[in-house]
Amino acid sequence: MSLYGVTKNSKFANKIKNLANSEANAVMMYNSLAQISKEQGYSELSDEFRKMANQGAVRAGFYATLNGNYSKNFWELIIQLQEGEEYGAKLIEKISEGLREDGITDAADIMKFFAKQGRNNSNILKKFIEKYKPAENKVTITQKSNIVYRCPACGYKYFGDINFEYDDYVCPICGQQKNMFESV
Repeated sequence: MSLYGVTKNSKFANKIKNLANSEANAVMMYNSLAQISKEQGYSELSDEFRKMANQGAVRAGFYATLNGNYSKNFWELIIQLQEGEEYGAKLIEKISEGLREDGITDAADIMKFFAKQGRNNSNILKKFIEKYKPAENKVTITQKSNIVYRCPACGYKYFGDINFEYDDYVCPICGQQKNMFESV
């Protein structure tokens, strides 16, 4: 039995949504605490905070699955993630360069590493698509609509008129609000 979307439109949907958002915020907090504790010489605490962040990420993903937050079209989502990783890597690298120009070199070095991770993730996803994507799914999502909006934070592409979405629609990848999307 699939758990995808079992709480969507149920009396539990808002509670599950709140749990997912809470866990996603906790992931950021625990990772921030891990960075701060590492900088202050508490390596053991840093390691534990990273574990807590990873556990929270798993819970957030589970809750998102229960509410059907992401497209059930597996390959469509993988393609979007691959494109988003590539877009994000370019954006992060540009920010890294700006930080370096402003003399914030330690942060710039870490951001450059994050850009490299994003490119690596993009390449891994490309390999998955090439190796596993079924032939019957050869039509890409970019061929389905002439109207395209892009999330400015992660590069996610929304195909169709985003204005038909509910006001509380957010990017399924990064949570950016729909009013921030840009027409492409």
